Amino acid sequence: MLKLYQAPTAHAADQAVGRVSWDHHVNPGQDVVRSLASTFSLDIKTLQKQLSSSCRPLAMEYQGTTVITLAATKKNSPDAKRLFDMEYLTILVRDQQIATLGQDSNQSLHHLLNTFNSTGNHTSVHAVLFSILKVCARKFVEALSEINNKVEEIENGLKTSIQNKQIFHLIENNKNLNLLSSTLKSNLNILKKIQIRKKFYSDESSHALLTDAIIETEQAQSMAEIHNINLSNLMDAYSAAVENNLSLVVQYLSVYVIVAAVPMGLASIYGMNIPLPFQDEPYALATLAGIALIIATLLVVTLKVRRIL
Repeated sequence: MLKLYQAPTAHAADQAVGRVSWDHHVNPGQDVVRSLASTFSLDIKTLQKQLSSSCRPLAMEYQGTTVITLAATKKNSPDAKRLFDMEYLTILVRDQQIATLGQDSNQSLHHLLNTFNSTGNHTSVHAVLFSILKVCARKFVEALSEINNKVEEIENGLKTSIQNKQIFHLIENNKNLNLLSSTLKSNLNILKKIQIRKKFYSDESSHALLTDAIIETEQAQSMAEIHNINLSNLMDAYSAAVENNLSLVVQYLSVYVIVAAVPMGLASIYGMNIPLPFQDEPYALATLAGIALIIATLLVVTLKVRRIL
């Protein structure tokens, strides 16, 4: 188990003045899970289920403890096919205590927790909770901006040369946007479910934080849908461009074959072992070459006039 940061533990005196305690755990081991289950009065199987790979976004109350699980973005290595994958962040809230458990480190939570520790005086557990939700929502907006920048980079490359590799990159980004869009929809449902329950916020500031988190999630979902539509249109446009380039190549090859057939036809006729006109003339070869050139030129002019070439 790797613990990223730990906020100062709230003692009885701190609890009396309403000071909030927040611990953040990354990939917690079984000992930590059992300890958290005891601290937050949770069934250990329920908590383990929320930390497994099969967990889903949810918000529920369990024996006085609020359990919230949301999907969060996880940035992959630069050489990975997809820029982002999903991980799940589980948040436990009871009285003035908050514990967050994740599968991987989240730099935005690092920053928020540093701010929490430096301030040192937090009287609203819901304000801290909704700040965490707002950070998760903002990370989706940042992820979508990165994906959009990557798509624009691929698009600029496609303007100079269309390659299969670039098309495959577009397909992977399309899959990534679909994943983000479906995840954001689930997160938005959870946030609205929290908003309905008035007990989650007791003052205007915490309510404003929750509203901001919902608005940012809605904006991120709209961005994901718009970027996905634009990317689909881009893929369709470049698929049409590839087909158009292929048809032009076939067209040019057909024209070259037709034009080249004239001198080849004359050469094949005069290559026969039978008597032919002008075959004994000293300038027969030059004459035939000139005739072939004239006919080929007329063919090219005719094709250009008809806009075939």
